[in-house]
Amino acid sequence: MIEEILDSSILATSEGARAEKMPLAIAFGATDFVSKPTEEYELRARVCSCLRLRHEIERRKSREREVIEASNQLSDLNQILVKMSLLDSLTSIPNRRCFDESLEQEWKRSVVDPQKAPSGPACSGSNPIPSNPMIHEREIDGDP
Repeated sequence: MIEEILDSSILATSEGARAEKMPLAIAFGATDFVSKPTEEYELRARVCSCLRLRHEIERRKSREREVIEASNQLSDLNQILVKMSLLDSLTSIPNRRCFDESLEQEWKRSVVDPQKAPSGPACSGSNPIPSNPMIHEREIDGDP
């Protein structure tokens, strides 16, 4: 109800000096101002203008509601597509894409910012990270 009142067009009319009263009427929320005495054609034109403005506001708000609804539906469908793209359709278990995304996410989480990392021999970078002994043995034996 209050929203309808706020969106209403208000045509203010007043007798006297237009220069004094028009700014005050506009400041109090009028959308248009007519000084008395008013010619009938001018009053009709201004009322029609206010009605057109009201109609356009209603049309815009209706369109905004439609856009919001469509956006919500697209968002819901996008979430369904993301879930579908991460699961095998036959077995419903996570697929390679899910693995790759999880690996990337965990890799980013494990990376330490050098400026925030504590200093010391364990974090200085001089100590190599121990490698997997199985991989190391294969490299020695000549296997890739």
